[in-house]
Formats: sequence, structure tokens, C-alpha cells
Amino acid sequence: MFCGVFREQQEMARIGVLAHYCTKLQPAVNKQFPMYLKTMMDAEFVSEQSVRAWCASTYSVLESILPTYNEGSAVLSEEQVVALQKSCQVFIHWLDSQEEEEEEEEEEE
Repeated sequence: MFCGVFREQQEMARIGVLAHYCTKLQPAVNKQFPMYLKTMMDAEFVSEQSVRAWCASTYSVLESILPTYNEGSAVLSEEQVVALQKSCQVFIHWLDSQEEEEEEEEEEE
């Protein structure tokens, strides 16, 4: 149990680094954040569970795992995180539909 929780926190931190990259370092790719998440999932760098958790978490939860400046404040504001989470809604919907299709295929077998 502890190992699973630690792994999810690590993966959510990785997503936070990606969010920082897309928002602060390369804002031109900000709209591609969900595509980068899918690529990270396909490469098994993060799990679907961690992506869903990051997208559903409040800023106060994510603030502790986001990259920080030297003085300790998170590099992303709440508004930036919320905007990224909103940009992922279509992706999360797509994940839901994939799960439903898999369940239907299993029922047919």
C-alpha cells in the first residue's frame, strides 16, 4: 500500500514537471498538455490512475508536489493548474470511453 501511494505521488510530481514545462518554459505547447500526458502514459512513465488523480485534485493537494522556486512557492498558480486540468477534460472523457469499450468487449466474450 505504502509503495503504491509513493509511486502515485512520484508520478503526479512528474505530471507537475510537465505542467511547469508546458506553462512556463514552453507556453506555445500549453494546449498540447493532454497529448503529452497520453505519451507519458503510453511510455508507462505515469499511470492512468495518476493522470486521473492529478486532473481531479485540488490546487492545495497539488501545491505540495509541484516544482517550486528557491523560496519554496509553487511555480504554477492555481489558475494555471485549473486551466491545465480543464484542458484535460476531453482526454479524461476519451479514457472513460475506452474503459467502457473494454468492458463491453469483455461482456461479449
